Amino acid sequence: MSRGAAGGPAALGERAAPAGRAPGGDSTGRGPRRLDLRLLPAAVAAWAGAVWAVSAPAADGALAAAVLLLLLGSVVALLQRRGRGPARGRRGEREVGLVAGAVLVLAASGVVALSAAAQVAVARDGPLPQWAAEEAAAEVLLEVSTDPRRLAARPDGAPPRVLLRARVLEAESGGVRVAAAAPVLVLGGDSWSAVRPGERYAARGRLRPPDRPGRPVAVLLAAPEPARVAPAPPAHRAAERLRAGLRRACEGLPPDAAGLVPALVVGDTSMLPPELEADMRSVGLAHLTAVSGANTTLVCGAALLLAGAAGAGRRLRLVVAGGVLAGFVLLARPEPSVLRAAVMGGIGLLGLVAGRPGRGLPVLLAAVLVLLALDPWLAREHGFALSVLATAALLLLASSWTRWLQARGLPRWLAAALAVPAVAQAACGPVVVLLNPEVNLLSVPVNALAAPAVAPATVLGLAAALAAPCSPAVAAALAQLAAVATGWIALLARAAAAAPTALPLPAGARGAVLLALVTLLLVAVLAAAPHLLRAGRRPEPAGPRRRSGFRGAGW
Repeated sequence: MSRGAAGGPAALGERAAPAGRAPGGDSTGRGPRRLDLRLLPAAVAAWAGAVWAVSAPAADGALAAAVLLLLLGSVVALLQRRGRGPARGRRGEREVGLVAGAVLVLAASGVVALSAAAQVAVARDGPLPQWAAEEAAAEVLLEVSTDPRRLAARPDGAPPRVLLRARVLEAESGGVRVAAAAPVLVLGGDSWSAVRPGERYAARGRLRPPDRPGRPVAVLLAAPEPARVAPAPPAHRAAERLRAGLRRACEGLPPDAAGLVPALVVGDTSMLPPELEADMRSVGLAHLTAVSGANTTLVCGAALLLAGAAGAGRRLRLVVAGGVLAGFVLLARPEPSVLRAAVMGGIGLLGLVAGRPGRGLPVLLAAVLVLLALDPWLAREHGFALSVLATAALLLLASSWTRWLQARGLPRWLAAALAVPAVAQAACGPVVVLLNPEVNLLSVPVNALAAPAVAPATVLGLAAALAAPCSPAVAAALAQLAAVATGWIALLARAAAAAPTALPLPAGARGAVLLALVTLLLVAVLAAAPHLLRAGRRPEPAGPRRRSGFRGAGW
């Protein structure tokens, strides 16, 4: 699960309904508002279209986009020619709603297909895919896109390797030199662990095709010692200084607690022990290391408060919050869950500027449409799917599940603590099984026990990162306090992973479908149980009860 998945509300506009009323209900208690699903068909169509378009040839995607946009133009022209006046009555309102929904579906699908076709054409242009198919040796100039990730040790005792994403700007093979803009995976030795996003390197290696279709068009088996030819842009360097300062502040702390502080705050898992990372994945706590909603909410809230304390007006406060949000994306890296939370936050800020604060689900669906239009490849990213599914589940189900538990006698705080991870587990479980074919029975209680430690660890860790450039001693003190909370999370992960509560499932789609069916069946049984119990009770006979002349012993 993603961090936003089982965590709290992700960003401005991403707030679940209070536990006393249904999502969308008004504050007067007069009942819930209708659920706003107007953007749902467009978001589903755009997602499905993006999944297809990024895997299809660019020409096919462009043709599909042209057809969709042509249909859109025809519908709009037809409406203008008919010159419809305002709809009257419920039937007219339904017709307008259906037409508007169709226009949204056509527009969203067409824009996403066009964006995907353009990006696929740029990525696959040139001889790089052919060189990869031939496993040719090449010299490349590349720009690093992600932090390097250390791979698990190989059983043959070979030196450790790291994996990262990059964009090839120039390539030469067999005396042919070309300009490019091709995304690739770089698999290299330990010398690649020091590279950072935004930096440019000259490297040599052998190209080969990716193991599975996706964004990268090739894998570069890189030779050691890449040569840096250009530093990262200033904004990237500033973000890296804060990340490095937080890592230094955590030096000297116990390994588990020290590794979790930067992981929770900025998604930096470079200090996280591999064994702890595996344990957290096993018990459903890995989402804590994928920065998203809770972090952006804290960052935006702090920016608004500080700007207000400095006397800034309403609009200036929102501009400051937007700038801080953009900076936080650089700090935490533009991973799928971070982008989802940041775009939701940005839409929420725009709504406040316009005087129309958005509600959670429409803001989420709008964010999905924006992100798929900008980066259609996100449709195939597990992290993006987990983040969206969990956020939607929290917005739609967290309050009702909390009320259901309260009705069974649990206090409100305990009902909410169990409902949030249970909702996230139900929504994300089938997708998680695609990555790790097992489900741990302790996932929900472990997440409930870990939740109180997440906020203090995040706040103190973020304060340590901001203090590091000015006062390393203050940063170290704050990191020590944050380590108390992360130490508790690590203890829970280690203890739960050691318990024999992991249930294996079939790998792949079979396991995902099985878990989805079991989850739906369990939810249905729990929801129907009270009604079945009430129906099973025999009604009391009317009138006075007649006493039997027989009494058993002890009656």
